[in-house]
Amino acid sequence: MPARNLARIAIASLAGSAACFSARAADSVTINLAGVKLQDKTNQSRSSAPAMIDPALRYAYSVDGLVKGDSGLLAVLFPSPTPLATVLETLSPGSSAALKGSINNLAGTHPVVLLNSEASGMTELASIQVTYAYTLRVEIDSSNVAGFSLTGVKLSPAFLVGSMSFTSGAATIRRVACPTDINSDGFVSADDYDAFVIAFIAGDSVADYNNDGFVTADDFDAYVIAFENGC
Repeated sequence: MPARNLARIAIASLAGSAACFSARAADSVTINLAGVKLQDKTNQSRSSAPAMIDPALRYAYSVDGLVKGDSGLLAVLFPSPTPLATVLETLSPGSSAALKGSINNLAGTHPVVLLNSEASGMTELASIQVTYAYTLRVEIDSSNVAGFSLTGVKLSPAFLVGSMSFTSGAATIRRVACPTDINSDGFVSADDYDAFVIAFIAGDSVADYNNDGFVTADDFDAYVIAFENGC
């Protein structure tokens, strides 16, 4: 075969390999949140596409960023970029804890929901009674693409409260090698066992080992067996 044709075949083969490599899923994925708005009756969503993430038995996730008031009371209270956690704590103390965590996915398949956090209530901001509600959701769909959504937003009275937007930020999902790695540090040790027992006694969702929405003896038994077997 002429050398010219061999060269063409080699180039085509390399191009095909590069295309396959670029489409491969990864161990972590990031969703850009810049521009997402927190506004009354406004649903927002973002996707990691075309980036994908491989299925895993456990994931660690975080939602972080800076937000700034666009109008109304929120523009007065947060005139410059402010950590998202600070804003959520202002609305609903304790709610920022949901922005970071880890869950098991023992089925090892997608789709899977990592975060589905709802918050609602009333609070006083600058002598104004504000009614708020929102749902934060982070998930991976059946095509291995990660998604973030902010829905069910209520900020009332809307004309006084105004709105705010992410100036920067991201929802990040990372695969964790072993489902018994409770602290998601990449190692399985007595620290993980202790952390699980503490969470189990407290009824914390961290101890929901089988991710069925309940913390029961089934979770404890499954965790102990898996921990003893190692990864």
